[in-house]
Amino acid sequence: QQQQQQHEKRRTGSGLTHHHVGGDPWDHCTLGQHFKNTRLPAMPIGLKLKKTPSQVNMMQKELSELSQQTRASTSRVQVENIITLGANPGGEGVLGRGPAMRLPAYRGQRTEGQEAATSSSSMTSSHLSLGGQGSPGAPRMKASNFPASTLQIGKWKKVATHEGELIAKCYYAKKKLVWEVLQEHGTKSKIEICWSDISKLSYSTPPQRSAFLEIELANAPSFKQESDPQPRRHTMWVKRDDFTEGQASLCRPHRLFFAPGVLTKHIDRLLKCDERLRSIAVKIH
Repeated sequence: QQQQQQHEKRRTGSGLTHHHVGGDPWDHCTLGQHFKNTRLPAMPIGLKLKKTPSQVNMMQKELSELSQQTRASTSRVQVENIITLGANPGGEGVLGRGPAMRLPAYRGQRTEGQEAATSSSSMTSSHLSLGGQGSPGAPRMKASNFPASTLQIGKWKKVATHEGELIAKCYYAKKKLVWEVLQEHGTKSKIEICWSDISKLSYSTPPQRSAFLEIELANAPSFKQESDPQPRRHTMWVKRDDFTEGQASLCRPHRLFFAPGVLTKHIDRLLKCDERLRSIAVKIH
């Protein structure tokens, strides 16, 4: 009989059936609902976090930048609030009906009068730096120099046998032409001619032959020579007497010759810069 009962229990699963029918808390449905309604606390997974020196430096740097930005923003807001108190053009303060405040000029901050004076000075210096060339926005033109082969004034003549012995220069800001001559004793002398003293101008720039430039002066030019020449130093000039045996003081025409192609671009630039010279210039073909 006992064996029959055990066999009956194994066949019907009476233990499981009994617990299921009786609502046993360990039933699989009840167990699932239990875990669903239970919130388990977050548990560490056993890792240790350490801060490396590089991480600490990075965090300190970010905090410092954030602090600077905050201070700058706060200062800007404070300044704007102060300026707003005295910026009412109607003569009343924004926060009251009293006269508007006039803020003092801080170090490095210019008043309206200083701003106007600075603006006027900037415009004047800008105009002077251009040397009267073109519009106020035009860039300043650099002086140009180009070698000549021969300079003839009356009976006096200088023929260059080596490079650099005879140089023609054009100063666009000063509005001057200069003939620079290397003397036999090794020092330089020069003839300075103002554009306003040029009464006639003719030139020729053939592509395959020597070019020439001839000018006629209304007034005698000035003469200078270098003083105490030093290597790698700016040349100092002093006035001197006529070194052309008196010919440049007496003879009005000056005639220069150049190698083919040397004069073309320089004479073009000169005539573009000065309307009067352009009007009197004659090109000989």
